[in-house]
Amino acid sequence: MKAVLEINGIEKSYPEGISDLENLLLFVIEKEKSEEELIVEVKVDGENYSEDYEHQAREVDLNTAQKIEVTTQTQEAFAQDFLKLAPGYVAQLEKGFGASVGLLRDPLKEEEGYDMLAKSLDALLAFKTHMDNVMVVLEKDDRAAEFKDLWERFGNAADRFVKAQEEEDIVLIADLIESEILSLLQEWGEKLSG
Repeated sequence: MKAVLEINGIEKSYPEGISDLENLLLFVIEKEKSEEELIVEVKVDGENYSEDYEHQAREVDLNTAQKIEVTTQTQEAFAQDFLKLAPGYVAQLEKGFGASVGLLRDPLKEEEGYDMLAKSLDALLAFKTHMDNVMVVLEKDDRAAEFKDLWERFGNAADRFVKAQEEEDIVLIADLIESEILSLLQEWGEKLSG
C-alpha cells in the first residue's frame, strides 16, 4: 500500500509512479504549492524528517511508509516567524563557535574542537539558508540594506576562514572565529533583536 500524502492537513493524491520521498517532494513543489510558499516541515509516519546528506529522501520507500505530512508556509509568514526566533539561533551559534575556539586552542581537545566547529558550521549553513529565504521578503523592509551589508562582511570572513582550514592553520582558525565570526554573530543578534 502506498503512503498517504497530507499537505497542511489535507489529504492529496499523487501519481502512481512516484515511489520515494524525494520524488514525492518534487511533485509537491511543482504541482501542489504556490511560488510564494515554502515547505517548512516534512513528517514521515509522524516523525520529523530531514536529510543528513543530499538525496537521502530517495531511500524513503512510499510503499513501506504509512503517511507523509508536508507543511507549507508563505514566505512572508516564514520570514516573520524566523525573525522572531533568529536571535535565539544566533545565540546558539555564538555559543557553539565560542566553545570550538577554546577546544581548538587546547592541543589535547583539538579533535573535539573540530567536531564542535563542524556542528557550528552546519548550523550556520542552515541559518544562512533560512536568511536567504527571509531576505526575499525583507527586500521590501528598511532593514534589507543593513542585512545585506552584514551578510557580505560575513561572507568575506567565511572565505578567509575556509582558506585557513585548507592550510590547516588551527591558530588562524581560532583567531578568525574569535576576532571576526563571533563579532559578526553578535552584530547579527543585535540587528535581529532590534
